[in-house]
Amino acid sequence: MRLNAVRVYFYGDLSLFLARRGAASISVQLAGDRVSIKDLVESLGVPHTEIDALFVNDRAVGFSHRISGNKRVRVYPDASRVRFAGVKKLRPTNPHKPAFLVDVHLGKVARMLRLLGFDTVFDPALDDTGIIDAAVKSRRIILTRDKGILKQRRVRYGYYVRGDSLTERMRGIVRRYDLTGKIKPFARCVGCNGRLRRVRKERVLSELEPLTRRYYDEFYRCISCGKIYWEGSHHPRILAFIKNIT
Repeated sequence: MRLNAVRVYFYGDLSLFLARRGAASISVQLAGDRVSIKDLVESLGVPHTEIDALFVNDRAVGFSHRISGNKRVRVYPDASRVRFAGVKKLRPTNPHKPAFLVDVHLGKVARMLRLLGFDTVFDPALDDTGIIDAAVKSRRIILTRDKGILKQRRVRYGYYVRGDSLTERMRGIVRRYDLTGKIKPFARCVGCNGRLRRVRKERVLSELEPLTRRYYDEFYRCISCGKIYWEGSHHPRILAFIKNIT
């Protein structure tokens, strides 16, 4: 190893962020004598929100650690799987009541999270700064496919959504934030994120189609936008999807 170089090892699925996919390690020539380890790792493509443990020469360190050359750096996505002693968990504890802010490219994810009962903001008008401002203000978890957003220092809670299909993406989110026991289907409006409230059938009869009036008796209304919901023919498919992702 060159005198002012470090070897950085990546574990778990962190290699998906690297320019050369599948790389287990990268040798880096430092630009200065002492470089922030956060800046070093993020310069290679891995956002700090995806890192849960860091080691320099087998010693646990935090993001503010300044690193010099001729060192080994190990980067882990999950501190619970690290076998070294003295591991420091870097990722903050998940909020007790998780609330999300989903970026513009993940509209289906936002609707599904609302369908599962989670408080989810989805506003296509927000730019990167607006997303970060809103998330920080209300302590929301940012869900995005934009690594640049997650590298911003102000972002405390964030996740890079993996997978191409909705099923893959939702499985990753449920696993990352331990959502299985918190799912409450039909608690929120998929359109506006408002809460749903049970309403008597006779109070919405005039707003129902004839077949809906005939075959269904339980109804819910969004307290924000007024949209009416009922457990229609799609309900078994939704329950099957929930079982699949959990």
